[in-house]
Amino acid sequence: MDRRLIPPLVGTLAAIAITTVMDANGLSIFSALPLLPLTLLLWYWERFSRRELGLVWGQPKDYGLALLYPLVVIGAATAIAWLAGVVDLSAANWKPFWINLVAGSTIGSLMVLLTEEGFFRGWLWASLRRASRSRSQTLVWSSVAFSLWHLSAVSLDTGFDLPAAVVKVSIVDGFECWLAAISEITHDRVHARSMSHCRHTRHSPVGTGATVAGWAGN
Repeated sequence: MDRRLIPPLVGTLAAIAITTVMDANGLSIFSALPLLPLTLLLWYWERFSRRELGLVWGQPKDYGLALLYPLVVIGAATAIAWLAGVVDLSAANWKPFWINLVAGSTIGSLMVLLTEEGFFRGWLWASLRRASRSRSQTLVWSSVAFSLWHLSAVSLDTGFDLPAAVVKVSIVDGFECWLAAISEITHDRVHARSMSHCRHTRHSPVGTGATVAGWAGN
């Protein structure tokens, strides 16, 4: 085994193990938080620069695309539901809705950036690249790790668990990062762009369609 792969392998297994134990003990709502100190520890271990971890400003158009992508996808899903006649807003409580929306879009986004994205699209990406993996290999294997890390959340009794017909969708969830960024594999900015795309993989057209199909099949 290539010794350079030891850090990414150890770090990934540690992240999956910690999260799985927390999910199994009713701590799912906090299960992503240990990724922050774990990322800092692994960052210190491998002595990466901020640039290697992707902690640099990207191009303005990339931020615009990152905002546009979920708006278009969620908007399309909402429109389909509305046209299908399955939307009922008669019992909607708008005040908590707007509070949750603002909190999720600000605090929630920041926490995801510091935990999931910081670990998988920051440290793990840099660690695999240092191990001489190509950009395409790094994108695929970090996506596999991202999928496996989510497996306990959807397969155990966490409150986020899914019907058996849908769990298989979550297993391949991280591969959608590859689908989102495949056209950019040959470009130097694939790291920054893949982080923007992968942040919303679970809301992508492929993920949404597969999930709906799974629920229907169940």
